[in-house]
Amino acid sequence: MKAKRISALILIAAMVLGITACGGSKKETAKEPAQETAVEEEKEEVKEEEVKEEEAAEEPAGETEEAPEEVAQKKFKNGFNEETNSTVSVGSFEFQIPDYAVLNDNDETDENVHYIFETNSNNQSTVAFSIVVRKTDANFEKEKFDNNKDKLIDIFMEGASFTEVQRDGDAYTGKFNGTDVNGKIRLLLNENDNSVAFLILIQTLNSEFDYSADFDKICDTIVYKEAQEGESTDDLDPEFKEMMDSYEAFFDEYIAFMEKYKENPTDMSLLSELSDMLTKEAEMLKEMEGLDQSEMSAAELAYYLEVTGRIYEKLAKVAQF
Repeated sequence: MKAKRISALILIAAMVLGITACGGSKKETAKEPAQETAVEEEKEEVKEEEVKEEEAAEEPAGETEEAPEEVAQKKFKNGFNEETNSTVSVGSFEFQIPDYAVLNDNDETDENVHYIFETNSNNQSTVAFSIVVRKTDANFEKEKFDNNKDKLIDIFMEGASFTEVQRDGDAYTGKFNGTDVNGKIRLLLNENDNSVAFLILIQTLNSEFDYSADFDKICDTIVYKEAQEGESTDDLDPEFKEMMDSYEAFFDEYIAFMEKYKENPTDMSLLSELSDMLTKEAEMLKEMEGLDQSEMSAAELAYYLEVTGRIYEKLAKVAQF
């Protein structure tokens, strides 16, 4: 194509030189129609090629169609049928599951059930559904659940190997074990026995269908079963409770000291204790915040949030003195 451009330029230059060689006359010599047509065609080819090269230079290398557009084009599975659904119970939660769902027996427990919704040509899972049930302590009220719902979901997803998560209501996008995924997640509370259930749909970007509508229908079938007689709803580990109580006891002591110090900042006995109290406060905060929340049971996590919430509220009041 460069050769065409050069030949066209030479032709144009030769014509210009031919005109000026006529003793400076301003009158142009007549051109044959065929010659004019050939010149114009060569000019157009040069211009078109230059435009294409400029556009190619401006376009980022390797740019591909964005994944969300691909996902948006998927058809909904719409395989939810009450006549062919199966009824499943996990903990105190009962729900219906479509007949296309394949139970993953390897991961099934009394509180965890996993299903494969779709596989690819290599028999690899491209869409999965899970329900994970955890019991909380007996004092886990609905108000506390509502106030900490988003945080509980974030902790659950982080502990389940999700990264780069972006949530919009029930829907989310992110990575699962390094693979780009999207789907939905819900957290439900059964007040009959104070247990919570995480229901999550995981879809890879190359799945054939979008199962979001069926996921919503599954969630809508949830039945909250009554707590069985004699069943304990409090699985808070006594040692964990004792540890959290010790944190709160220290901060109560710390806050009482700071109140006394604020009232008598020149008291030498208080001044001598101030440095030690500040050092210990920093150590206790670091230790408390360093606890691995992903390894806590639902009851432990609920108590952790309850205690730390009270501690931070008290520290905020001290800061206002």
